[in-house]
Amino acid sequence: MTIHYFDDHFDEMVEGSQAIADYAKGLGMTTTIENHGFNVQSSDRVQRILRAVDRDNFKTTLDIGNFLCADEDPLVGIRKNLNQAATVHFKDFYVRPYYENPGSGKWFRTSNDNYLRGAIVGHGELPIREVIRLLKADGFDGNIVVEFEGMEDCLIGSKIGMENTRRLWEEVKADSWKVGLEEVKN
Repeated sequence: MTIHYFDDHFDEMVEGSQAIADYAKGLGMTTTIENHGFNVQSSDRVQRILRAVDRDNFKTTLDIGNFLCADEDPLVGIRKNLNQAATVHFKDFYVRPYYENPGSGKWFRTSNDNYLRGAIVGHGELPIREVIRLLKADGFDGNIVVEFEGMEDCLIGSKIGMENTRRLWEEVKADSWKVGLEEVKN
């Protein structure tokens, strides 16, 4: 169903995005499309729209967790879209495969029926440190937004998520992967 929706409405999405980007350009603004909703969640679909819109002020809001909703490895999606990111949304998820029903709680299903549940940033299963390393290595200097979709109290979950994001941002070095490689060589 979502494949047909994306293909059937692709031209409309492109035309609408071009119109908004053209209007925003006159105001000195950048517009974005987020990898969100099952129709435009995978990195390939985001890239397809970015290429078709073809406006220098049309970028992506890169949501690091939403690639999981389409069962795409977040690091793959991030690496494909990072050079076009104007904003990055940090979030985290607990992940269970389709054959391991986790039971009660606020779990939802991915496009291939795996289970996801929101977590506090840094508490879930997303490789947050590697995401930060990729952002730093790329020289990302846009806005970072922390999202919280977990079962904990939203004020507490958001506060801890922001604290974790700040702490991890300070801890991670852009070339931290090289340290491990040098140790292996020696």
